Amino acid sequence: DSDPNSEPCIEGGSAQRRGMEGHSEAAARGAGYHGAGPAIGVPTEKYSGESDSGAVGATQQLKRRASGVPETAASDFSELSKAKITEAFQAATREVAALKKRGAPPTEVQPVIERLQALKRQHARLARRKKGDPRKDRAPPLDRTAAHRCYPPFTAVPTDPTDPEFTRSFSASDEREAAKEFFDQYGFVVFRNVIDQEQCRATVGEIFEHLSTVHPGFVRGNPDTHGFLSSETYGLPSKQVFFTRRCLENRQSPGVLAALRTVLGRDGILVSHDRWCVYRPTLEHPEWRTRGNVHLDVHPWRYTAGDTAVEKLDYTDPVDFITELNSVIQATGPHVQGVLSLEDNREADGGTVLVPKFHTVFSEWFRQLGPLERNADVSGLCWVVNRRQGGGSFKFAPEDPIYGLSHRITMRAGSFVLWNQELVHGSRPNTSNQWRVAQFIKAFPSTAISDERVAHRRTAVARGIAEAGTAECVSDAGLRVFGLEPRDLTHPP
Repeated sequence: DSDPNSEPCIEGGSAQRRGMEGHSEAAARGAGYHGAGPAIGVPTEKYSGESDSGAVGATQQLKRRASGVPETAASDFSELSKAKITEAFQAATREVAALKKRGAPPTEVQPVIERLQALKRQHARLARRKKGDPRKDRAPPLDRTAAHRCYPPFTAVPTDPTDPEFTRSFSASDEREAAKEFFDQYGFVVFRNVIDQEQCRATVGEIFEHLSTVHPGFVRGNPDTHGFLSSETYGLPSKQVFFTRRCLENRQSPGVLAALRTVLGRDGILVSHDRWCVYRPTLEHPEWRTRGNVHLDVHPWRYTAGDTAVEKLDYTDPVDFITELNSVIQATGPHVQGVLSLEDNREADGGTVLVPKFHTVFSEWFRQLGPLERNADVSGLCWVVNRRQGGGSFKFAPEDPIYGLSHRITMRAGSFVLWNQELVHGSRPNTSNQWRVAQFIKAFPSTAISDERVAHRRTAVARGIAEAGTAECVSDAGLRVFGLEPRDLTHPP
């Protein structure tokens, strides 16, 4: 639900900027943190430390003054020149090295890492304004008033009649027709009890076991160790795909498959292989809150024109399983996205937000946007982000009125929300003292993929399962929906 579910962006940047990104990532790794891999343009590093804005020692403050960096919020460098940004960045890099050398704890190192990231972002902004950058002479973004007029009216979302704290939900086995009607009307639907509470607890345990492994010292029950995690990547792990036992079991569970088949309107489906997210309790640590956002996980122009290279995916890189999401085309739909809630998720716990009924106005809204070249500049109210294989995302800036139409979707543990991929969605930060833990699952019609891509995908899935040692967990249903057996091309009568 967080754009965050996307792979690295492709956006132009100077050699100096790319060098700075590499330098930042190297500095982070040198301090005991790790990056998620190379990226061009928009930074996508995933640090294992926490973006803690807590106290910085006197030595660090003196170093910051010496580098010319204000002692205000680490993200506010708008008044610095490009040369001063570079100077401050180099000073911060040296500071990271010094902290590492003396064995400083993550809570002391991470504020400097956060400053490095903020400096890098500002350097990128300044680099885009340099003479000769093609974006400098672009016409100003289109007036989007006409597009705004297409937005659906504010729509109240029905709540559970037995507990209004939660969004209305349906049984995937007994209320399929009513669920499909709700989905068609609102663009989303919540299915309850698609997995049982024991499976929820087991999946949460598997996730926290992974976190404890990659972040030594982290213990869920010890708040003093929660600072080892990060909010920079919306609680996403750096690993792109998990073929672990519980993740596989959830993807092939009867309830999840019944829900997916209900909204897709067919039996022949292929299920995604993705990851999960964890939002920490932030009531006492507001600096750990993720950034709110709403977006579309499609490149509207290429999605509607069928102009992506999704069929060229060979799945030699795990990120290809994420690229599947952003490079779909309208002609092979319907396309849906989903989030499986593994713990009770109330309003303040953060998580999925949706704009009900946006799918009904998507086509007209897109028509009113105008040509692509007038919607690609991040200085506008909204912008398109190019991604691998011709895919992309469409970002709505915080000032856009679409935010006022969004709703938090609250769910009990074991519930599964599915939404039309043409529905604007995103996430809000956790502001409570509870954890938010969820798994991403989507599916698409088995007819929406070529034989060649099926073969590549099958090889990659089999390899991932073999490497994880979880082959014995795959059921007969899993063999079919994971694409390990010949495709089911049938449709319901």
